Amino acid sequence: MIDANVPENDSEANEPEQNEPAHYSPEAEARLRSELAPEESMFKDWLPKPTPIDGPAPAP
Repeated sequence: MIDANVPENDSEANEPEQNEPAHYSPEAEARLRSELAPEESMFKDWLPKPTPIDGPAPAP
C-alpha cells in the first residue's frame, strides 16, 4: 500500500528493488506499453478511418 504522507522523492521509497514488483515479466511490460489493450484490439477496425478535409482549417 502506498503511504500518502511519504513524499515521492524520498530516497528510501525510490530504491529500485522496492519499486519493481516481485512478479515482474517483460511480457507484461510490453503489454502495458503497447498502443492497444487486448480488449481494444477487437474494436480497432470498428470506426471508419478519418479522411483528410480539403481546404484550410476553419477559423476558430
